[in-house]
Amino acid sequence: MKKNIIISIITLIIVVFLILAPTIYRENQIKSFEIKLNDYCDYFFYLKTQKRDKHRALQIANNSLGNKFEFQIKTSDYPLLEVEKPQELWTKNNFYNNTHEFYGHSLIILWDLILAHQQTGNADYLLKGEELITSWINNNERFDPLNQRYAWEDHSTAKRIIAILLFSDYAKQYIQFNKKFFTNITKLTNYSAEFLNSDQNYSFNHNHGIYQDIALLTIALHCQNMKISDQLIKRANSRFEKQVLATFSLNGFHLENSPGYHFVTTDRCNDFKRLYKLTDYSLGSRIENIIKKANRNRKLFVMPNNKILNFGDTNSEEIVPEYEADSLLVFDQQAGYFIFKYDYNYLAVKTSSVLQTHRHYDDMSFIIFIDGEQLTYDPGFLTYAKTETKYYSKSMQAHNTIIPKEKLGDYNFDYNSNFVKYFVNDEFLLVAIKTKNENIYRNIIFDYSNMLCIIEDEIKQNGDFCQIINYNNNSKFRLYLSERGKFYHGSNKPKLGWKALPLQKLVAADTYINCGKDSLLFSFSKNKIIKIISDEGSYIIKTNKDKIKLNLDIKYKDFPAKKVPPKIGHISKTRLSYYRRNQLLFINIFITIFVILLNIICKRIKPGLRKFLLTPLFIQLFLIFILYWKYIN
Repeated sequence: MKKNIIISIITLIIVVFLILAPTIYRENQIKSFEIKLNDYCDYFFYLKTQKRDKHRALQIANNSLGNKFEFQIKTSDYPLLEVEKPQELWTKNNFYNNTHEFYGHSLIILWDLILAHQQTGNADYLLKGEELITSWINNNERFDPLNQRYAWEDHSTAKRIIAILLFSDYAKQYIQFNKKFFTNITKLTNYSAEFLNSDQNYSFNHNHGIYQDIALLTIALHCQNMKISDQLIKRANSRFEKQVLATFSLNGFHLENSPGYHFVTTDRCNDFKRLYKLTDYSLGSRIENIIKKANRNRKLFVMPNNKILNFGDTNSEEIVPEYEADSLLVFDQQAGYFIFKYDYNYLAVKTSSVLQTHRHYDDMSFIIFIDGEQLTYDPGFLTYAKTETKYYSKSMQAHNTIIPKEKLGDYNFDYNSNFVKYFVNDEFLLVAIKTKNENIYRNIIFDYSNMLCIIEDEIKQNGDFCQIINYNNNSKFRLYLSERGKFYHGSNKPKLGWKALPLQKLVAADTYINCGKDSLLFSFSKNKIIKIISDEGSYIIKTNKDKIKLNLDIKYKDFPAKKVPPKIGHISKTRLSYYRRNQLLFINIFITIFVILLNIICKRIKPGLRKFLLTPLFIQLFLIFILYWKYIN
């Protein structure tokens, strides 16, 4: 028995070492360096790009003086955290959900304290920021598996060190930091540089990676050692350029399935550019051109109601530039967007991007405005928390799609589609989409001269299908269905008729479903439609006022093939986060403890069987092998 216990303890030590050692080794390859605080005038633009509300910032800052802390963005409404001392924020599980915890560990409240000081000149806000930074450093050791999840994660680490360094640049103009505080942020900056520099902690093919590049560049600009600074600058730039090539299409569309992330990530690219101008280097022309196109593409995602086109994880409540009533047709097969504008007529259609990040199951879904009126809506982004309501808001049945009737309620059902062909003239537009298995073929016909839209789905497989139509019942337009449809408003059985208030809750909305076989059709019109006849090459629409014939016997344009961004192999495809590595560590520890206890309890088991059951080496070494083979590159 003693022998087995000794073997178990030795195995435990080996497991702890092998899981944590690669990270600790890699993150200590950068030599320690001293930092310098810079002229805040060089960095003032960064706070502006955070787009924080000044009035709310002042309220948040005032609450913090009484140790009542809020970690919010404009559209969030998380609980006020009231503690006796700031250090209690990091020693208790105070946060409402993962997103709230992420905001907390990112220390985004530091921007509010700067804004409050700019409005009032009260140095207490800056002293509170110093106290908050100190409390975070003292309660979140770098290599502590018991930390809260977002203490050391890719995105939170990047946002936090940027906030701390720029807050310190600003605050030093008005208050005197003590030596211990400066020593603390120097140590934290070194740890953050080690963490952010490691490929194992880097989020490739993801907007988080760009935040990490900005953070590493910010650290480099605050580094006194010019040699180390130069290494960090080159490292940040190399990864940033590869990241831009991997996460933007050649036409400058962000590939993460969400126009909101196009805005955010383009802003961060602009931030990187402005910071990079403070170095002795310049970005390559190819990257500059993609960022220039990305900035130009923003206006495409602004709808006639002056909100962001809210496909995917888009926070549609963010303030955006006003809608431009111009005329254009733009599509990007890589990103999965088709956008048509003609004055205040607007049609946006979604298919699959080449990346999966921030994607909803919304292939073939569309949003349409006719003469400035919104007819269909997208349920929008709810939250990142893993809840049933979040899964619903991502599901096919929440979007303007077509789904097998038997799959209503299956939030995981999904398919991919591609744009196939299109046609546009001075009267109408047609865009055709098909699923990759070619079982469903959707035609969207937008006759903007007659203020009419028809959606026809051809189904080439057995079974009943349902068209989901999230419809604005307050519109002056009428919805017509080819079959006897059903109306839902805030229904739970089945779950239909809901849309999201970002980061808050689902609210009841209006949804129709149109169910049948083979071919399904629905349309919008201001006139009463008596009948729509679909014939080879044409649609005949009989209304209470007129008879409209759309002749579709025309020469279509084919969409180009969808291209995947070039493979960039400097980063491993699969990454295991620090948090997940710690989970593996604890799994192995619990296995070992369980085996030791079992060894003590089961004294009467036959020695041969006990030896087989109680020796943990095989299980644990197998887990370590999987860990190294799959994740540690």
